[in-house]
Amino acid sequence: MRRPTMQQIIPFALSALLLQGVVHAENASAPATELKRVTAPELSMAIMREVVIPNVAALKQEAEALKTSSAQLCKQPTEEHLTSAQQAYLSTQLAWRKIEIAPIGPTNNVNNGRFFEAPPAPLKDILEQSKKTPDRTMVDGEAYHYGRELPDGTVGMPAIAALLFNGKPIETLQLLKQDKNCAYLQWQTQVVLQQVTTQQYEWHGLVRGVEYDLSYPGQFVVEYLNQIIAGSSSIRTSKLNGGVDAWQDAKTQTTAAGIKSNIAGLTLLLEGKNGGLGLDDYLISRDKAAIWQKVSRQLAQLQSAGAALETSLNPKTAAKINTAADQLAATLKTEVAPALNIRIGKK
Repeated sequence: MRRPTMQQIIPFALSALLLQGVVHAENASAPATELKRVTAPELSMAIMREVVIPNVAALKQEAEALKTSSAQLCKQPTEEHLTSAQQAYLSTQLAWRKIEIAPIGPTNNVNNGRFFEAPPAPLKDILEQSKKTPDRTMVDGEAYHYGRELPDGTVGMPAIAALLFNGKPIETLQLLKQDKNCAYLQWQTQVVLQQVTTQQYEWHGLVRGVEYDLSYPGQFVVEYLNQIIAGSSSIRTSKLNGGVDAWQDAKTQTTAAGIKSNIAGLTLLLEGKNGGLGLDDYLISRDKAAIWQKVSRQLAQLQSAGAALETSLNPKTAAKINTAADQLAATLKTEVAPALNIRIGKK
């Protein structure tokens, strides 16, 4: 076969070099791929639909189980049924902990504070109040209506805990058999369930209405970040503050589980559900990836400290949780909020 001469090779080589230069020039002039900017409506709808509403639905499911198990306990007051009712209470409380760490929109309701968070009244006051339980069987709506008129600390979850966790099982069962105490227990489970059901309706209504109110998503994002910051700060100020006996859920010995649920709730709000839209995407799409990386590291530290509390329920471990939560709150307040032009303290 005849080989090409140098005169034939040189033109081909020059053509290749010229073509390569053209390709490089085209690539250099081609615009870089822009990251799609996540809008306030997109973030708002993702948090409402994928985080808040499923959490409220889970809470409702647990509240229904609490009502059912309490009714069974009153029908057959045995240690087995008491254990079931106690477990249903704890599951309901932990489902609430995932939400209450940063209550947004309809969840930021004064009755939630009364029915879930108010300090329990002295047991003697609750027992005295129970004597006023109507003799007739009330539907949930009626039970809720009259329940709202009860004094703080004698209604909702605080009253339920006082009746279900009263010393040894035999002592609790004996208490429930007296007067109208068991009927009062069932009444309070109805109040809790109806409160959650009402909030579920309100959230679904809000989601449907957001598309007609173009101003709301911006307001939601402001409230959303403010509540996350407040929730992170509350771990030191109200959840792990003071002595061990005063910690969140100390009475039912579920402090560690409650804090873990709080942290899980914060994580969902910050990162979205299963990689869905969250604050991470909102920041990164605005060229604030470095800030999010700092938030992510601090969130991981908080998660790690929270997990350690399950095996080391002591002030030293609690101090690590408080420090991690404080650092996260500080970054959200001093770096994330200014980067997003969000005013902290404004609801």
